Amino acid sequence: MISEADAAFYRENGYLVVENVYAPEEVKAMRDALAGLIDKARGLTDHDSIYDLEPGHTPENPRVRRIKKPFEADAVFRDMVEHPNLIAILSKIVSPDLRLHGGKINIKAAEYGSPVEWHQDWAFYPHTNDDVLAVGVLLDDTSEENGPLMVMPGSHKGPTYDHHVDGHFAGAMDPSACDLDFSEAVALLLAGGAHVDQSIASVGTPLHVACSHRRVETVELLVARRAPLDARMRNGLTPLLLACTNGDCAVMRVLLAAGATIDLPRASTGCTPLFVAASRGHAEAVKLL
Repeated sequence: MISEADAAFYRENGYLVVENVYAPEEVKAMRDALAGLIDKARGLTDHDSIYDLEPGHTPENPRVRRIKKPFEADAVFRDMVEHPNLIAILSKIVSPDLRLHGGKINIKAAEYGSPVEWHQDWAFYPHTNDDVLAVGVLLDDTSEENGPLMVMPGSHKGPTYDHHVDGHFAGAMDPSACDLDFSEAVALLLAGGAHVDQSIASVGTPLHVACSHRRVETVELLVARRAPLDARMRNGLTPLLLACTNGDCAVMRVLLAAGATIDLPRASTGCTPLFVAASRGHAEAVKLL
């Protein structure tokens, strides 16, 4: 999977981006498994051994910050941890004698996801043997706009910076208190094999989320990538019904121009987009319909 030159690059810079470690169907299996785990957070009122929850989480509207030890929560992730391609990469960088120390999935959800501040992993799990590394698997496309992982080349060689505030471990560095030039940070940008039709029962597809939050540019992008226009959430809402609920004419225009079914009703109530817009007093939205 990687060359000796790749391994040398890692040892010098402390990071390495490797594409196509997993096949598209394997990425989809991980995304499906993650969607199932997030949906199982419904009903939780506090963190537990699997879930770290976002501050805005409610049992009815699950907001998950992190899945802890996903390889113990779903067999798909255990299979991916032991994937031959991954083992081949790690064997060349470290050695064939490998040990899994831990794992997590950081959700980093749009709109409400908690930030991950500048930090060094070493501060979280120091070892006497420094042949340790972290593997990140991108399940979504990563761009400058959606909070990519950033690294400081060469910083793995030390020193380890202070991660404390008032004598308590805070899990983050104070960038102003160290001698690193953060303008030299490298953003790790890569296509993660995202699927525009991926659906989580409680929030729907990416198009549902974009319509709900009035993100017309994101709606345009998803439509261009042939996102399903008439997909229904568990509660029966389509993207167009969400836009009509908000009276969001800009999003409605994009959906209608792309071919969204103008009279497709909500499954549970029979209410059409026109009825929804009219009942909420959205006159301009009514004119579009």
